[in-house]
Amino acid sequence: MIFLLCLILLFPVSLFGQLSYSQTRQVRQVGAPVYAPDGTRVTFTLDEDIWLLDVRSGEVSQLTNAPGQDSSPAWSPDGQRLAFVSDRSGRSQIHVTSFDGADPAQLTNNGTGVRSIQWSPDGENIAYLATDQPAGGGGPRQSDDPVVIVGPSVFTPTVSFTRLWVQDSDGETPARVVSPAGYDVSDWTWLTDSQGVIVGATNEPGVEAYTDRIFSLSASGGEFTEILAPKGPFSGLSVSPDGKILAFVGSRVDGPRPHDLYIVALEGGDAENLTATSIDRPVTQYVWKDNNTFEALVETGFRNRLYAVTTSGSATPLVDHAVGPSTFSPARDGSIAYVGETATQMPELYLADTGGTARQVTRFNDEWNQISLGSTEFIRYESSDGVEIEGLLLVPPQYRAGTRLPTIMMFHGGPIGRWADRFDGLGQMLATRGYAVFYPNIRGSTGYGHNMIDLIRSRRLGGEGWGEGTIKDVMAGADMLIERGIADPDRMAVGGWSYGGYMALWSVTQTNRFKAAYAGAPVSNIASEFGTENSRLATEDTWNLGTPYEDPEEYMRNSPVTYVRNVKTPVLLLQAEDDTSVPLGQSQEMYRGLRRYGVKTEFVLYPGAGHSLSLEKHNRDRAERVIRWYDEHLK
Repeated sequence: MIFLLCLILLFPVSLFGQLSYSQTRQVRQVGAPVYAPDGTRVTFTLDEDIWLLDVRSGEVSQLTNAPGQDSSPAWSPDGQRLAFVSDRSGRSQIHVTSFDGADPAQLTNNGTGVRSIQWSPDGENIAYLATDQPAGGGGPRQSDDPVVIVGPSVFTPTVSFTRLWVQDSDGETPARVVSPAGYDVSDWTWLTDSQGVIVGATNEPGVEAYTDRIFSLSASGGEFTEILAPKGPFSGLSVSPDGKILAFVGSRVDGPRPHDLYIVALEGGDAENLTATSIDRPVTQYVWKDNNTFEALVETGFRNRLYAVTTSGSATPLVDHAVGPSTFSPARDGSIAYVGETATQMPELYLADTGGTARQVTRFNDEWNQISLGSTEFIRYESSDGVEIEGLLLVPPQYRAGTRLPTIMMFHGGPIGRWADRFDGLGQMLATRGYAVFYPNIRGSTGYGHNMIDLIRSRRLGGEGWGEGTIKDVMAGADMLIERGIADPDRMAVGGWSYGGYMALWSVTQTNRFKAAYAGAPVSNIASEFGTENSRLATEDTWNLGTPYEDPEEYMRNSPVTYVRNVKTPVLLLQAEDDTSVPLGQSQEMYRGLRRYGVKTEFVLYPGAGHSLSLEKHNRDRAERVIRWYDEHLK
């Protein structure tokens, strides 16, 4: 009995309260809320199906329940029909239900599958994007004949184009392709008269530069008319209710990704940045409220916040909801439906009235209220050069202040990305096993202003590169956790996937204070990764570091493999065999170096997997193997 009592005192978390991998997969995923035009109903997705909320009664009912994935619900302008995308017949196709009790009708039979559907304002048509069959047939090679590479990288021996199609909403006539041949379409929206569309496209998809432009096009097809050639990536094209102004989210300079809300007159002219000064945070979603006002969802640190933005450039924050929205849909009366979630509250659908008061209207994840999870705290601290960093600290349930814990610093992907206030299964599995987990939004993270992103550009481009500044944030964060009495200085580790894997490797090549590292799909040699990754163009790498052909020293100075001889920390390398974003060679290069210098290393390959592991057994293995690795070296 005394021995058992001692065990309880030594381990603040009960061994019987450890969260399992299977439990983390039981979170019900709520998404894509869409108000009906009359504001009386809201559709949303729950896992693989579409559901309906009656706003007045609060009743929730299931609309679809067929095998496969149903997604992208879209109301017809009169609110009498609902279109959605489903792969129930094999490839993703448009289906329409009319709420009369009949089974949804399949409208399309596209050979490659459809995406990005949108009703015409008059309700007569539904337009969508679909990819042409690649020249040469695509798919697995059928012979050992030589292959002539005509695409932008060695991984793409053929070129295929995404085209814009229009389908009669009654399904009486076959769908027709309307965008010109030779153009790859990335984004689009209807004009208010239903007679034309606005399209983002390029006729040079294989060029190693950003060449997408914004065009107008007749809904019956024909040639493009150019409206604007933005300097960098853009998305979210949308036309004002009066049909005079085009809005989009665009890049402030020539990259690295869409950040600010812009407007431009449809007849052409210069685009105006509305939010660079007034908000200076990434706009992730926006909706025209009227001809002069938007409602915009904006990344603000770990959270998202709604703003009212005017076409004159003013911005006013709206109610800061306690359970922040991840996506939203407004009603005409000013009400808002949104999906809310945090690191410890699972996603549910909420309705906020015109005064901003929000109420939870679904209870799909109520069982999680009975599960003991780690608790969270947002912490701000200064890096060694004064840059302010925000991090999310996750500690075990019933943690007692002053108790030092084995602590893991987890890094997000990107490098242009962030940790958000959302449930992380691996982190909670670790927390319920007695670990503290810290998620720092180091420099390069979004949600903290464009200057925070600029800091990781190369020295030649005015920054400090991927590694030199970020390691300051890592070390300062580790010191802060020790000073606060949370982290055991002799039991600290690092980990992450993709760029997070890069940061884990970078950390252990720059210091030996960490006792273990997990690096999943890590970039180890930025130069060779640049030359072998499968992307139309490496916009972020180029924007951050230039190219290895022009600045090879910068690329190698920022590559962990350059400093592999310094590593003493045991490293777990996890790699997907068919990853074309961070190819297999990245882990192979690091593994060979670690082995040469006698570092304890485990290299795990997931056969047939891509950059984001999709097989359940691979995801389970990753989580459980990472935990075992930390247990071995920190406990």
